[in-house]
Amino acid sequence: MKTTMKIKIGQSAAEPVERHPVEVMTETLSLTAVERDGELVPAFSFSTGEGRGTSPEVVPLDELVQYSSLLSSAAENGIPERESEDEGYVPTYVILGAELHQGPYRTVRHDSGGNPVKIKGKTQYDEHGMRVHFKSRFGRGVKTQRVRPEYFADVAAFVAAIATDEQIANAQEMFEAALPGLLEARAKAAEESVKSESESVNA
Repeated sequence: MKTTMKIKIGQSAAEPVERHPVEVMTETLSLTAVERDGELVPAFSFSTGEGRGTSPEVVPLDELVQYSSLLSSAAENGIPERESEDEGYVPTYVILGAELHQGPYRTVRHDSGGNPVKIKGKTQYDEHGMRVHFKSRFGRGVKTQRVRPEYFADVAAFVAAIATDEQIANAQEMFEAALPGLLEARAKAAEESVKSESESVNA
Protein backbone atom coordinates (compact mmCIF):
# COMPACT_ATOMS: atom_id res chain seq x y z
CA MET A 1 0.00 0.00 0.00
CA LYS A 2 1.41 3.37 -1.06
CA THR A 3 1.25 6.21 1.42
CA THR A 4 1.86 9.92 0.90
CA MET A 5 3.02 12.50 3.36
CA LYS A 6 2.26 16.22 3.35
CA ILE A 7 4.72 18.64 4.91
CA LYS A 8 3.73 22.19 5.76
CA ILE A 9 6.65 24.49 5.02
CA GLY A 10 7.41 27.45 7.25
CA GLN A 11 4.96 26.74 10.03
CA SER A 12 6.02 25.78 13.52
CA ALA A 13 4.23 23.07 15.44
CA ALA A 14 3.22 25.50 18.18
CA GLU A 15 2.60 29.22 17.96
CA PRO A 16 4.97 31.08 20.33
CA VAL A 17 3.27 32.59 23.36
CA GLU A 18 3.26 36.38 23.31
CA ARG A 19 3.61 37.66 26.87
CA HIS A 20 2.02 40.84 28.18
CA PRO A 21 4.44 43.69 27.38
CA VAL A 22 4.40 45.01 30.95
CA GLU A 23 5.64 41.61 32.16
CA VAL A 24 8.54 41.88 29.71
CA MET A 25 9.11 45.55 30.62
CA THR A 26 9.26 44.67 34.33
CA GLU A 27 11.90 42.00 33.69
CA THR A 28 14.01 44.10 31.32
CA LEU A 29 13.85 47.52 33.03
CA SER A 30 17.39 48.68 33.77
CA LEU A 31 19.43 51.81 34.33
CA THR A 32 21.98 52.41 31.61
CA ALA A 33 24.14 55.12 30.06
CA VAL A 34 23.54 56.58 26.62
CA GLU A 35 25.77 58.95 24.67
CA ARG A 36 24.08 62.25 23.81
CA ASP A 37 26.01 65.00 22.08
CA GLY A 38 29.31 63.45 23.23
CA GLU A 39 28.27 63.14 26.88
CA LEU A 40 27.17 60.06 28.86
CA VAL A 41 23.74 60.56 30.41
CA PRO A 42 21.64 58.18 32.54
CA ALA A 43 18.68 56.46 30.91
CA PHE A 44 16.07 53.80 31.58
CA SER A 45 16.08 50.87 29.16
CA PHE A 46 13.20 48.42 28.68
CA SER A 47 11.73 46.10 26.06
CA THR A 48 8.08 45.34 25.33
CA GLY A 49 8.73 42.15 23.35
CA GLU A 50 11.10 39.21 23.17
CA GLY A 51 13.02 37.31 20.55
CA ARG A 52 14.07 38.02 17.01
CA GLY A 53 13.35 41.50 15.70
CA THR A 54 13.17 43.21 19.09
CA SER A 55 15.35 45.83 20.78
CA PRO A 56 14.91 47.99 23.89
CA GLU A 57 13.63 51.52 24.31
CA VAL A 58 16.38 53.69 25.85
CA VAL A 59 15.05 56.93 27.35
CA PRO A 60 17.32 59.48 29.11
CA LEU A 61 16.04 60.29 32.60
CA ASP A 62 15.62 63.99 31.78
CA GLU A 63 13.37 63.09 28.82
CA LEU A 64 11.28 60.48 30.64
CA VAL A 65 8.49 62.78 31.84
CA GLN A 66 7.80 64.12 28.32
CA TYR A 67 8.09 60.59 26.90
CA SER A 68 5.60 59.28 29.48
CA SER A 69 3.24 62.21 28.91
CA LEU A 70 3.10 61.48 25.19
CA LEU A 71 2.37 57.78 25.75
CA SER A 72 -0.34 58.56 28.31
CA SER A 73 -1.94 61.13 26.01
CA ALA A 74 -2.00 58.61 23.16
CA ALA A 75 -3.50 55.95 25.45
CA GLU A 76 -6.28 58.36 26.45
CA ASN A 77 -6.91 60.25 23.19
CA GLY A 78 -5.88 57.86 20.40
CA ILE A 79 -2.73 57.07 18.44
CA PRO A 80 -1.50 60.01 16.33
CA GLU A 81 -0.58 59.93 12.65
CA ARG A 82 3.08 59.48 11.72
CA GLU A 83 5.45 62.28 10.76
CA SER A 84 9.24 62.13 11.06
CA GLU A 85 12.45 63.95 10.18
CA ASP A 86 15.83 63.17 11.71
CA GLU A 87 18.62 65.76 12.00
CA GLY A 88 21.37 65.38 14.61
CA TYR A 89 20.32 64.37 18.11
CA VAL A 90 16.56 64.22 18.47
CA PRO A 91 15.02 63.78 21.95
CA THR A 92 13.37 60.41 22.52
CA TYR A 93 9.92 61.93 23.02
CA VAL A 94 10.16 63.76 19.67
CA ILE A 95 11.02 60.49 17.89
CA LEU A 96 8.24 58.74 19.84
CA GLY A 97 5.77 61.38 18.67
CA ALA A 98 6.82 60.80 15.07
CA GLU A 99 6.90 57.01 15.20
CA LEU A 100 3.87 56.17 17.39
CA HIS A 101 1.13 54.67 15.21
CA GLN A 102 -1.28 51.76 14.97
CA GLY A 103 -1.38 49.24 12.16
CA PRO A 104 -1.12 45.59 11.14
CA TYR A 105 1.95 43.56 12.07
CA ARG A 106 3.32 40.76 9.92
CA THR A 107 6.58 38.87 9.75
CA VAL A 108 8.36 36.94 7.02
CA ARG A 109 7.67 33.20 7.31
CA HIS A 110 10.83 31.10 7.68
CA ASP A 111 11.42 27.41 7.07
CA SER A 112 13.16 25.08 9.54
CA GLY A 113 16.54 26.21 8.14
CA GLY A 114 15.79 29.88 8.86
CA ASN A 115 15.30 30.80 5.21
CA PRO A 116 12.37 32.93 4.00
CA VAL A 117 9.57 30.82 2.55
CA LYS A 118 8.72 31.66 -1.05
CA ILE A 119 5.93 30.27 -3.19
CA LYS A 120 6.19 31.01 -6.91
CA GLY A 121 8.82 33.63 -6.10
CA LYS A 122 6.56 35.45 -3.61
CA THR A 123 7.71 35.80 -0.01
CA GLN A 124 5.19 34.39 2.45
CA TYR A 125 4.16 36.27 5.61
CA ASP A 126 2.58 35.40 8.94
CA GLU A 127 -0.09 37.89 10.01
CA HIS A 128 -0.16 38.82 13.72
CA GLY A 129 -3.03 41.32 13.82
CA MET A 130 -3.11 44.98 14.84
CA ARG A 131 -0.34 46.45 16.97
CA VAL A 132 0.64 49.83 18.36
CA HIS A 133 4.11 50.51 16.90
CA PHE A 134 6.55 52.89 18.58
CA LYS A 135 10.23 53.60 19.15
CA SER A 136 12.33 56.40 20.61
CA ARG A 137 15.64 56.03 18.78
CA PHE A 138 16.88 56.12 15.21
CA GLY A 139 19.89 54.26 13.87
CA ARG A 140 21.17 50.88 12.83
CA GLY A 141 19.75 47.92 14.69
CA VAL A 142 17.00 49.88 16.45
CA LYS A 143 13.74 47.94 16.34
CA THR A 144 10.17 49.11 16.79
CA GLN A 145 8.17 48.09 19.87
CA ARG A 146 4.94 46.33 18.87
CA VAL A 147 2.20 46.11 21.48
CA ARG A 148 -1.34 44.77 21.21
CA PRO A 149 -3.80 47.71 21.34
CA GLU A 150 -5.52 46.28 24.44
CA TYR A 151 -2.19 46.37 26.31
CA PHE A 152 -1.11 49.87 25.31
CA ALA A 153 -2.71 51.68 28.27
CA ASP A 154 -0.85 49.29 30.61
CA VAL A 155 2.44 50.12 28.86
CA ALA A 156 1.75 53.86 29.25
CA ALA A 157 0.92 53.34 32.95
CA PHE A 158 4.17 51.40 33.50
CA VAL A 159 6.23 54.24 32.00
CA ALA A 160 4.27 56.78 34.07
CA ALA A 161 5.17 54.80 37.20
CA ILE A 162 8.92 55.06 36.49
CA ALA A 163 8.67 58.70 35.35
CA THR A 164 8.09 60.03 38.88
CA ASP A 165 10.42 62.57 40.50
CA GLU A 166 11.43 60.00 43.13
CA GLN A 167 12.26 57.23 40.63
CA ILE A 168 14.21 59.64 38.39
CA ALA A 169 16.13 61.09 41.38
CA ASN A 170 17.04 57.60 42.62
CA ALA A 171 18.19 56.54 39.16
CA GLN A 172 20.21 59.75 38.77
CA GLU A 173 21.93 59.09 42.09
CA MET A 174 22.78 55.51 41.07
CA PHE A 175 24.11 56.73 37.74
CA GLU A 176 26.34 59.39 39.32
CA ALA A 177 27.81 56.76 41.66
CA ALA A 178 28.57 54.49 38.67
CA LEU A 179 29.75 57.24 36.29
CA PRO A 180 33.48 57.24 37.20
CA GLY A 181 33.68 53.52 36.43
CA LEU A 182 31.76 54.00 33.18
CA LEU A 183 34.05 56.81 32.05
CA GLU A 184 37.14 54.76 32.94
CA ALA A 185 35.84 51.77 30.96
CA ARG A 186 34.96 54.05 28.04
CA ALA A 187 38.46 55.60 28.01
CA LYS A 188 40.07 52.15 28.17
CA ALA A 189 37.93 50.91 25.27
CA ALA A 190 38.90 53.98 23.22
CA GLU A 191 42.61 53.37 23.94
CA GLU A 192 42.33 49.71 22.93
CA SER A 193 40.51 50.70 19.74
CA VAL A 194 43.27 53.16 18.79
CA LYS A 195 45.95 50.57 19.65
CA SER A 196 44.19 47.92 17.55
CA GLU A 197 43.86 50.26 14.56
CA SER A 198 47.53 51.24 14.87
CA GLU A 199 48.61 47.58 14.96
CA SER A 200 46.52 46.72 11.88
CA VAL A 201 48.03 49.65 9.94
CA ASN A 202 51.58 48.64 10.87
CA ALA A 203 51.02 44.94 10.11
